Order: sequence, then structure tokens, then C-alpha cells
Amino acid sequence: MNRRQLLKSLALLSGGIAVGSLMERVKSASAQDRTRLSKYFRLPADVTVFRDGDYAVAVNNKGRVIARSDEHAEVMQTAIDTTGGKVYIKPGDYYIGRTITINRHGVVLEGETRGRGDITLRTRLIATASLSSLIQIGSSSSLVYDVYIRSLQLHGNNMVNNILDAYANGLVVEDTITWNAKNNGIYIRRIDGACETKLVRVVSANNGYNGIRIGTGDIHLTDVITGKNGEAGVLFFAETAVVQGLIENLHSYGNRYGLWVDSAINMMITNSYLEGNNKCGLWLRAYNFPVERVLIDNCVFWMNNQDESGWPHIQLSCEGCDIVDFIVRGCAFDPSADAVNYYIPQGTVQNGLITECIIRGPVKVPPNVKIKRCIGYATENSGIETITGDGTTTTFTIDVTHGLVSDSVVVRVTLDRPGSWRAWLVDTDADDFKETVRIEVTYDTAPASGESVPVYWEAVTVS
Repeated sequence: MNRRQLLKSLALLSGGIAVGSLMERVKSASAQDRTRLSKYFRLPADVTVFRDGDYAVAVNNKGRVIARSDEHAEVMQTAIDTTGGKVYIKPGDYYIGRTITINRHGVVLEGETRGRGDITLRTRLIATASLSSLIQIGSSSSLVYDVYIRSLQLHGNNMVNNILDAYANGLVVEDTITWNAKNNGIYIRRIDGACETKLVRVVSANNGYNGIRIGTGDIHLTDVITGKNGEAGVLFFAETAVVQGLIENLHSYGNRYGLWVDSAINMMITNSYLEGNNKCGLWLRAYNFPVERVLIDNCVFWMNNQDESGWPHIQLSCEGCDIVDFIVRGCAFDPSADAVNYYIPQGTVQNGLITECIIRGPVKVPPNVKIKRCIGYATENSGIETITGDGTTTTFTIDVTHGLVSDSVVVRVTLDRPGSWRAWLVDTDADDFKETVRIEVTYDTAPASGESVPVYWEAVTVS
């Protein structure tokens, strides 16, 4: 093989065509030629897998073929087991008839997802048999560390229980799509001890149960989309260890529940859009373990309760344990459902705050949850009223409509000069709701004739 022939083969491979021709050259080359080939053929990984007709082929970074078969999963398994490092899967469709297992630390499994309609620019693994999982990382008896899954489209074809099934610490899944599993698109399993997982730019849709199910550990979800899953877009379900972590930029739509947090601690949910789910956008449920220290910040809840079964945008449920210390801040709720509701057969809700939100529907919260400074759901109001002096009168009465959602109200009044005041609630229109605050002011000295005197008032609901 001369230099011109060698460079021609490299050009054909980089263009994604005539792979079979290169394959034959690699297989038939002498040891000297293969050494020369490795000098010019700089693979981006320890092993590269690519399609060659009906076959999948694995070539190591020295240009040697280590596997070739029409059983594509077998080739990928050989690539993973041989290198224990980075396996790059070139764009194309790969048909998976057996579970691919990763039982070594530090494995990187990377493909391409640049193309939307062009199959030559994406790596897609498609299940062709009934499997427990498409990719299995570790096991209940063998925890795996530092695994990186990137740029893959994983298709369960309604034949796989869980597409990506992981017992791992230090797992990163990035730029990856999972869909059409019988159960879960991604399942982060229960393990004993610490567990860190990061999901970045992940899409999980059309799965029978959950788009993403997380059973334990410290979790970071960023730029995740989950849609049209049978149960939850994302489910945090603490099995034997409490889940904690950060969810940011989640878009969850068309599921039964947008985000279901079942027993968690130290969790922040921020900048997320929960829309069009059949039941609720967010379900905080204290079942096996309590839900403690949760911040829901700057999220939008839109058109949930699609099946009109009466679920709110946010559901609080104590079913054996307590919900303690949570804040809903800076969120927007449309009127398609109650903004918040609760169900407490066993347990309590303690120290909750809903603040600085836009609320267009009813809110129903237990006594230990406060609502403050929200638009569309007034829990406080204030203003300035004016009386006009006549030089002799010292006592004046003012009626103020407080405009609050409740008539359990505390009133405060400030005067601009020495005097005293008292206030009480009045139902002026006889509808069993005391919408008016009557303020009686008595000054030590009568205001001068024609003098305008301000009276500053504030009313706040008490829950």
C-alpha cells in the first residue's frame, strides 16, 4: 500500500462512505502497513465502532479490527470490554438484540446526534428483542464509577424495560435521547452510600412509566426534556437512601405527572416549565422518607390537570412522613388548575412559604404554609386615606376595602401626629365575607379647618 492509496482510504472513511473498502484494506494489510496506517489514521477514541453493510465493526486506535459481526451488540460489548476507556460509535443505526453491559470504571460511550433528519449524522441504538435494559451500567452487587454516556439516541422499540439502567457513582449522561421503553427511559438505581449523577441536555419521551427515574444519590439535571411518559416525566423515589440535588431548565410536558418528588432532601428546582400534564406539574410526596428543604424557584406551571380530575399545579402529600421547610418563589400559575393543594392522611406540612408568584387560580394550603407578596392572590394590601379637619372634630371614621383573599386579617395604622386608633372588620354587603376595614382615629388635637391629614394603613391575612 503506497502513501497515495493510504490517504485515499482515510479520505473515504472521513467522508462516511466506502467503509467496506477500507475494512478490506485494514484486514489485508501487512503488519508494516498497519503501523503506517495508525500513523495517519488518528481515531478519536480507544475503539471506534462503525457500520460496514449489515455488520458492525470495532477498530482500535492502532487500526486493528477487534470485532466484526452482524450482531451489533456483540461488537459494542467487545469494544467496551477490550478498552475500558473511550468507545466512539460512528453515526448510523445499530440493532441491539442483547443488553450491553458496562462493568468497568471510566468507560466513555460516545456517538453523534448532530443530525435531526439525516441518519448519517446521528448514532442510534435500536432494540430488536425483549430485554431488561438496552444498556446496563453496573449491578446491585457491583457498583461502577465514572461512566460517561454522550450523544446517543437509544430506542427501546417498546421491547425494553429500561433503556439505560445504572448502578453507578459519577455517571454523566449528556446530549442523549431515550424513548419507547416499556418502563423507564433512564433508571438510576438504589445503591448504598454516596451516588452522584449528572444528566445534561437529555430527552426522554414516550416511555411506559417514567422518562427518568432516580432512586438515590446527589442528582444534577440540566436542560432536560421529558414528554408523553405514562407516569412521571421525572420521578425521584427514595428507595433506601434519600435523593437530593438540583433540577434546572427542565421542560416536562404531556406526562401523567410532570415532576414527582417522592421523599427528598436539600433539593432545588429552578427555571423549569411544567405544562400540559394530565394530573399535576409537581407532586411533593412524603412517603418512605420526609421531604425537607426544597426550593421551587422561577418555574412556570401551565395547562396541567389535562384530564380534569381536579389535580393542582403543585400537590403536597404527607402519606407517612412530613414535608418540612419548602419555598415556592417567583413562579407563575395559570388558571387551568388550583395553584397548590394538599392531601395529608398521615404526617404534617411544616414551615412552607409561597412568595412573589403570579397566581391565577385558587390556592389551598395547610395552616403552616404562608402566602406572601403574590400577584393575583392578594394576602397583603396597604394605602393612604385622607381626612379633612374642621378645627373642632378630633375623631374620624374611615371605611377601607382591604381587597384580600381572606377576611382573617390583621390591620396596622400609622398616624402623622399624636393620637390613637382602632380598627375592625365589617361585612358591608351582607355576603358573609368581611371585605371592609373600619378605622376610627382620635387625635389629641383637632386638625385645623381645611387641613388634609394622611392615615397610613396596612392589612395582612393571617393563615
